[in-house]
Amino acid sequence: MTRPAVDVVVPFGGGALGPVLRWAGALERGDGDTVTIVDNRERPEDVAMVPPGVRLVAAGAIASSYYARNAGARLGRAPWILFLDADVEPPADLLDRLFTPAPGERTGVLAGEILDEEPPPGAPVAVRYAWLKRSMSQAGLAEGFAQTAHCAVRREAFEAAGGFREAVRSG
Repeated sequence: MTRPAVDVVVPFGGGALGPVLRWAGALERGDGDTVTIVDNRERPEDVAMVPPGVRLVAAGAIASSYYARNAGARLGRAPWILFLDADVEPPADLLDRLFTPAPGERTGVLAGEILDEEPPPGAPVAVRYAWLKRSMSQAGLAEGFAQTAHCAVRREAFEAAGGFREAVRSG
């Protein structure tokens, strides 16, 4: 099966960039696929070891992951945009998995599953509750919604909607 090209966009707001660069570099890519990590910090740091095939860009004008997602999406041209959060650890073959089976012609969004690791002993009650309720699960959302931590959007639909509201910080 040949799948469409995908622009992977990862907003990064802080924490350790090394693990993000590692999994981003390990993603299996095909012709036309791109991987862009958008550093949304006010003062991005220089990073010497960006893996081949991964682009790291600064976009700190607005402290919003949605601003960063829009900035990253504007850099691509592939027919699909895959948004992944920096704390997601995708399998290397994620792009092929997302498009097996191929989506229908009128499909605008593919919502990928998000599996949370069990919280460590002594984790705060809110963290344990969120894990028990599978708060990041795509299954618990109302029809027509997807967690932006892991969703692919057809570029045509994304552009028709005008992208994300950039002033929104989260949610």
